[in-house]
Amino acid sequence: MKKLIVLTTALVVFISANIRAQQTTPSQPNAASQNHVGKHHIKKEGKQKKHANHAIKQLNLTNAQTEQLKAQKQSYKTQMAAIKANTNVTVKEQNANIAALKATAKQQHLAILTTEQKTKLATIKATTKANKKAKQTARQTKRMDKLTKTLTLTPTQIADFTARKNATNKKADAIKANASLTKEEKKLQLKTLKADSKNDIKNVLNNEQLAKLETIKKDKKPKHLVK
Repeated sequence: MKKLIVLTTALVVFISANIRAQQTTPSQPNAASQNHVGKHHIKKEGKQKKHANHAIKQLNLTNAQTEQLKAQKQSYKTQMAAIKANTNVTVKEQNANIAALKATAKQQHLAILTTEQKTKLATIKATTKANKKAKQTARQTKRMDKLTKTLTLTPTQIADFTARKNATNKKADAIKANASLTKEEKKLQLKTLKADSKNDIKNVLNNEQLAKLETIKKDKKPKHLVK
């Protein structure tokens, strides 16, 4: 049973593994849920900062470039704080201002690099992206192997899951690449897509497998969420 509990949401994760955008916060979240989201956000930011610092070290910046970068970061931080503190604009306008600031900051960062450093940075980004994709694929394969064994999936079901996952990923990528959508609109559409993917499971599993999955989910449900 312990082994089954570990797989509680694995089936859902396999279908919507690449829907990685932040989800909207429930209207009345409990303290434990808020704490979990906060820790996840901090952890994510920490990883991003670590990767960025690692890339910067590999570029071998000169002292002058380092000082320029520090000044740019401070300016960015100050401007971002001002944008977020401005209560005289709508959420949509604020998001647009943040996006514009980020785009400007990116161009400023690139402007202080030499052609050789820019080429090296592009290589670092490509390598990081490839490594991330490889790890993600490995995780998905491991999940699918566990699901196949736990729910006794047939080859046809496995193929069906794979096709649905790929379709979901394409839709998610299209949403995230849609420049006409605001950040909140993207989050809402991604949330809907994820919910649809979860419901789609019923079209693949038989009644016995669905019952088994529900049992696993009930056993896995955190105590603070149990009513």
